[in-house]
Amino acid sequence: MDIVGNFNENQEDNVPCRKDKCPTPGSHVFQPIVTIFELIQDIIETYILVKFNADWNINVASTKLTRQMLTAHDGHKAITKAHHEHWLYLEMFNYHMTTDSRSP
Repeated sequence: MDIVGNFNENQEDNVPCRKDKCPTPGSHVFQPIVTIFELIQDIIETYILVKFNADWNINVASTKLTRQMLTAHDGHKAITKAHHEHWLYLEMFNYHMTTDSRSP
């Protein structure tokens, strides 16, 4: 027997799907609802991670910029005007409280 004849004899056995051998409808395909739900979850998770990372980068950049603005060029922290005024008011208040309590 030659190869072509052998192929023709076995061709009927190699047919992938016959009515009596076919699986039930839907059993050989993926379940679309579950797969779509999993894909949506993955997309949402990826979006949340990207959003968190972007917000994190913005916060870090803002913190670094603020720190740079409040630091003098020689590395010492600059005293902001509001902080200095607050300190001055406290010193004046403490001075008046101590001098008022000593008076007869």
